[in-house]
Amino acid sequence: MERDWRSGFAYLERFFVEGDRMGRRAVVRQLNRLIDMSQEYGAARDIFILLLKAAQDEDSEWIRQEAARALGHFLDSYRERLIIYMHLFLVNELRPEVMELIGHYATIPLVRKFVSVVMPFFSLMGDDQILDNLQKAVQVVQEMSSLEYGKDLLKMYEELYRLFAINTIEGIAAYHCALTREDFGQDNGLAAIILDVLKQVGMITRCFGIYLRREGIFDRLASLLDAQKAIDEVGKFVERIYSGLLMGYSIKSLPDHLLFVLLLQRWQTMVLTQLHELRGGVELKVELQTKIARSEERVAVLFKVSNTGRRAADNVKVSLLHSDDFDYKQLNMPTS
Repeated sequence: MERDWRSGFAYLERFFVEGDRMGRRAVVRQLNRLIDMSQEYGAARDIFILLLKAAQDEDSEWIRQEAARALGHFLDSYRERLIIYMHLFLVNELRPEVMELIGHYATIPLVRKFVSVVMPFFSLMGDDQILDNLQKAVQVVQEMSSLEYGKDLLKMYEELYRLFAINTIEGIAAYHCALTREDFGQDNGLAAIILDVLKQVGMITRCFGIYLRREGIFDRLASLLDAQKAIDEVGKFVERIYSGLLMGYSIKSLPDHLLFVLLLQRWQTMVLTQLHELRGGVELKVELQTKIARSEERVAVLFKVSNTGRRAADNVKVSLLHSDDFDYKQLNMPTS
């Protein structure tokens, strides 16, 4: 390898593709040894791609574990590009258990912490967990400002944290994103996508602002329905913009996509709760009008049903239940 790196690496690639499980594992272990030499030969990208393939091995957990060990070493050695490599793990949908092992095998504290704060975003979180996980992510990313894209990532996650910290309609109406494209590196395509989504969020905040200025119940209901429609439209926009490719990779598996989906779900729930409160409940009152009935085979009974609530009552069914709460009266029949 020292005499002809390119040819030597080509042999490793061929052995990995054509070899059995033992052969592939041997290649991964050799790659782990070569990581410290790769900086001299500018071969970090080649090693990373091959280790990434090994970490996705479908046939052998043994190889995936060995690849995780090597990738932990790799992140330690190339921590200045930690954010980029983490995004590559995510867009390639690396298994969560492999990611966890990578963090375990890394020795540099910042690498270990970053992997650990990213892990919760691999799965759906409870609404009560999101803000706490975002706060931890922001605290770790604050330590990464010297890394490539570190300052950009911090601004993104601070803005997401700010959005999830809002828990009232008044807060949503007052929200305004002050970030612009000039606040990020011009080569940061992901920042452009996030800013496009935040711009669309303005449609929702305007609807809530109108709702708060309205006084009549029906006007407020109309504003909430407009907000509900705006949330649906922004949701469609999020899915559309994240269905594209960035650097040749799908970006739907990135944490920011999941966070935008969860945020819109939260706001939709807030709208539904407020709609229910404005519409009120159904309050039915039944009054029996017939006070006396003859003992006959068929008896007509008259009753009155009224709804004193603010919500319409549809498909109302009334049943006359059995009761012993009545009196018999003997009627004096006239004699001829």
